[in-house]
Amino acid sequence: MTKPIFHQKLVDNYPGKLPTVQCSDPSRRAAVIMETFKRVVLLALVFFGLFANVASAQFIGITKPFDPANVQLSPNTLQLGPVGESVVTGNGIEYNGGPVMLGPHNVYFIWYGNFSGNIALNVLPDLINGLNGSRYFNTNTTYGDATGNIANTTTLAGQVFDNYSQGTALTDVTFSAAISKPFNDGTFPVDPNGIYFLLTSPDVTLKFPPSTPGGTPPGFCTAFCGFHTNGTLGTSTTDIKVAFVGDPATQCPNKPNALTCSPQAFSPSGNEGADAMANIMAHELNEAITDPDGTAWFHLNTAGEVGDLCNFKFGTATPFDFSKTFPALNGAHANVVLNGRQLLIQSNWLNSGGGSCAMSFDPQTPSGLTFVPVTPCRVADTRNPAGAFGGPFISAQGTREFDIPNSACNIPATAQAYSVNATVVPHGVLGFLTAFPCGQPRPFTSTLNAVDGRVKAAAAILPAGTNGGLCFFATHDTDLVLDINGYFVSNSSPTALVFFPVTPCRLVDTRLAAGTLGGPSLVASATRTFPILSAPCNLPATAQAYSMNFTSVPNGPLNFLTTWPAGQTQPLVSTLNAPTGTVTANSAIVPAGTNGDISVFVTNTSDLVIDVNGYFAPPGAGGLSLYALTPCRVLDTRDSPLPPFTGTVNANVVPSGCGAPATAQAFVMNATVVPPGPFNFLTLWPQGTPQPLVSTLNASDGFVTSNLAIVPTVNGQISSFASNPVHLILDISGYFAP
Repeated sequence: MTKPIFHQKLVDNYPGKLPTVQCSDPSRRAAVIMETFKRVVLLALVFFGLFANVASAQFIGITKPFDPANVQLSPNTLQLGPVGESVVTGNGIEYNGGPVMLGPHNVYFIWYGNFSGNIALNVLPDLINGLNGSRYFNTNTTYGDATGNIANTTTLAGQVFDNYSQGTALTDVTFSAAISKPFNDGTFPVDPNGIYFLLTSPDVTLKFPPSTPGGTPPGFCTAFCGFHTNGTLGTSTTDIKVAFVGDPATQCPNKPNALTCSPQAFSPSGNEGADAMANIMAHELNEAITDPDGTAWFHLNTAGEVGDLCNFKFGTATPFDFSKTFPALNGAHANVVLNGRQLLIQSNWLNSGGGSCAMSFDPQTPSGLTFVPVTPCRVADTRNPAGAFGGPFISAQGTREFDIPNSACNIPATAQAYSVNATVVPHGVLGFLTAFPCGQPRPFTSTLNAVDGRVKAAAAILPAGTNGGLCFFATHDTDLVLDINGYFVSNSSPTALVFFPVTPCRLVDTRLAAGTLGGPSLVASATRTFPILSAPCNLPATAQAYSMNFTSVPNGPLNFLTTWPAGQTQPLVSTLNAPTGTVTANSAIVPAGTNGDISVFVTNTSDLVIDVNGYFAPPGAGGLSLYALTPCRVLDTRDSPLPPFTGTVNANVVPSGCGAPATAQAFVMNATVVPPGPFNFLTLWPQGTPQPLVSTLNASDGFVTSNLAIVPTVNGQISSFASNPVHLILDISGYFAP
């Protein structure tokens, strides 16, 4: 067979523009700018090929090291506006007629050098996967060309390792060879939607020829932190996008009054170089898709492309201003959470509202929703004969859609979100189940886990998708039982209810002395009614539904527990299952029954603990609406350099990048614990307030366990207390606000 020629090189195709080069010596800045201009022209000619017009050839896409002696401030402040058309002007950046990368955006990594044991192998893939569909990457949708706007998509399409095939000191020639190698080897396809990153380990240098004989060779950590470019491979006519990002940990780490490519020496992952690479990669990726050929989006005054305009700006108009960041788990600065990982990445120039450096973009404000409770009803059971709401089961790595308005539960097509309970009956191990609105990409979140194959339930509040559908993805074969206890509609509905959060409070504990809200234990195959309004939690008689957490403390295996409004017939639904006899919790929104009471049925003898975190009532002062969000990961302590924690950890929900604003007064969270051993309980509550005597979930058997919680907040943060060492994952699917 005919093999590609090994020494094919990329040929540069763009005219581009010149970014201003910063220099630590003000007296030499002008000279350095001119020298860099000459150097980049020479680089373009020697390294990538020949330009038709040498005089206009300029290099683009350089991320310059931060120079503390040359800080330029911007007067712009964040302004969010409506989605622009494909070509918009007047926002501090200009369209110059060339194409953008509309999407999909397939990212490829060439790990060059020695990355053995380097956490960059986790940090950078998490960055790319987390950018997909994120509010941060949505800033790029304000850019486009004559054919449309850029899509909010990123995919890590391939990775390859290169063990110093060109040595540790890269030059223009060997850099080109390293980039070309995976194409010539057949490892990577020639992908017109691809952006190929060459990532170098800390011991690898990169220098280009000086512009004049005897001059200083410009290189990594002296002239640039990273760059992007484009070209063609050999005889191929496909336009290939290439980028470079190096690890600066040893060559230009963060030090006072020194040129650096690193925002901070103490970083969220505990690895300065890996976190610095993530920041530069975000910069270069944003530029590669908005100005892939150097002919699309950049500012005509030579200020640069979208990344250059916000270089080392982390949420404000001032470089290295950390006032808009939040403390990562280890105390470092962070300003976004992507794929559950806390990161510090620079903002991106927003082509809307006059233009500004932004960490997010929301084209439309979510609509507020109010609640309509229903008697719990079974929507679907895949154990039944095949049908839209019956079999077959969800096959491994498969997804099933259930269009809720078409079920037998009389849910209207106007419903925009649902309160449901999902119960899995796995055929064996089930890594995880993810519920999400149909018609949207599957998010990087989970609803529940059943790694031991047990029957397990989890509540969820989720936006309605296409055709009013909810979709469920399973890692392994499992049956699914889906129940519903209410839905959310537009605020214009005159009879729907608003939410009133309360500090989490204990209503019932049958382990205590005998009483209406205490003992005795619930008896097998019997029903008990609880007078909720008589509890000391100050719930009003106007409450028509309660947001509750039920914890079963069974005497042995518990087939299922069902709760419903008192005075009504017991419905054919279940709230939780504890087949192994372990302490098990699950949340539920339960309509209030006669006198505000609720009823509970258990198949086997069990104690029961009921906590409340809010209620739904007719609109009034203090009432809140639901704003549904696509499920998004707020926190994953497994991505921190710290071990499993015991005690209290705070989660900064608002700045995490998942869409909850500072006006939120309660968050709809899914909490998952990953304990290394037996775990007594987890408690979630508003940060800045005393820890209440309640629990959110339990995992006394040491298995991965999840539960829904509506957690009030007073400052955009929530606190979590772990009784034993544990890793914690928090996903958000909505928030309540005025």
